[in-house]
Amino acid sequence: AFAVAPDGILATAAHVAAPTKAEVARDAYLVSRAVAGRGHSLSGAADWVERTGARPVGMGPVRLALTPAHRGPGTPPDPYAGRLVAAERERDLAIVDIDAPGAPALELDGGRTRGTPVVMIGFGGGGDGDGPRLEEGRLGLTGTPPGQPERFLTEVDVPVERGDSGGPVVDVEGRARGIVLLRFPDGGWVAPASEIRKVADAAGVELGEGATAASFRSAMRDLWALDLEQAKAGLDETLDRFPQHALAAREADRADALASASYALAPSSRRSGFLMAVGVLAVVGALACALRLGILSTGDPEER
Repeated sequence: AFAVAPDGILATAAHVAAPTKAEVARDAYLVSRAVAGRGHSLSGAADWVERTGARPVGMGPVRLALTPAHRGPGTPPDPYAGRLVAAERERDLAIVDIDAPGAPALELDGGRTRGTPVVMIGFGGGGDGDGPRLEEGRLGLTGTPPGQPERFLTEVDVPVERGDSGGPVVDVEGRARGIVLLRFPDGGWVAPASEIRKVADAAGVELGEGATAASFRSAMRDLWALDLEQAKAGLDETLDRFPQHALAAREADRADALASASYALAPSSRRSGFLMAVGVLAVVGALACALRLGILSTGDPEER
C-alpha cells in the first residue's frame, strides 16, 4: 500500500486488504500444496477453487497489520493497525486508514502517456532484505485487459512479482501514476491514478501529499542546490511533523556531512536529473527516494 492522503490514508489492492472467501480458499490451497512439497501455481489454485466451490470454514482475515517501509540502518518501525475505509471489488482497489498523524503522502498524477518513465515500488520476489524493491520501466497502453472486462488498467513493462500488489508506480517527480494489481510474463497492469481517485472520492477521502511531504520536497530541492542551512531546517521541520519519516533523518545526516566537508564544484557536460519517490507505509506499503546526477547515486494476468 502507499499513502494517498495525509495522516495515514493508504491505497492498496482490494484482494490484499479485503480478500473474498474464494481468495482466502485459493491462498490456503496454495500453502497446503507448498507445505506438502507438491506442484502449485496461482492459476492452478484459482481453477481448483472454481471447480470445487471451496470456501474457508471458521477462518478468514481478522485484522489489518501494515508494516512501514524501511531502508537503511536502524530498527524497523512497528506495524500499524489498519481500518478498512472502502473496498471496490470491480476495480480491485481499497482505502485503508492507519491513523498516523503527520504522515506524508504521494501526489497522484492522472497522466497515462505511453512511454512515460516510471519506477515500481514493491515487496514481491523476496526483495533484497533492505526495504522495497525498485524496478524501472515505462507506461504502456491503457484499456481493458483480456479477461478483465470490468477494469480500466494501464500496462507497465516492469517485472511484477507475486507480492507486488498494492505498490505504487511513480514518475520522475515522485508522483504516483497508478497502483499494481496484476502481472503477466513481461510486465503488469496498474490501476491508473484516475481509478484511485474515483474510489477515494466515493469514500469521502480528500487526496493530497500534505504538509510533511511538501516540506520534505522543499528541503530536498535545497539540498540538491547545496543550500545546506535551508535544507537542514526543512528536514528538521519534516521530522518535527512526522518523526517516523523514513528518509528525512538520513538526508539530514548527509546535509551535516556536506556542511563539514571540503569540496569544489566543476562544470560538467553530462546531463543531470533526479528520481524521487516519497510514500509512507507498506505491507500493504512503500516509501522511497532516489537521486540521479548523471548516474544513480546516494500472459494470463495473475493477481499480484
